[in-house]
Amino acid sequence: MTYFRNISTLEELRKQCRDLLEIHHPDNGGNVAQLQEINVEYNSLFKSLKDRHENKATGNDKANTYNNMRDYEEKSVNTDLL
Repeated sequence: MTYFRNISTLEELRKQCRDLLEIHHPDNGGNVAQLQEINVEYNSLFKSLKDRHENKATGNDKANTYNNMRDYEEKSVNTDLL
């Protein structure tokens, strides 16, 4: 990747993209070719990070739901004892 470095989350990607757009936008003295390259890299990284995020979320949904229910039940039981 030419423009984006050390990106591990969608938030980091969006922030770095905004920063790059401020620098390389044609209205700010940049050129269209650079902006197009940035957009291509952004789209590629966005898709891979989104897929990774969705895969992580779907794999842990059942476990998170179970843990949340268990935590709620434990709190309910503890308040009943008081």
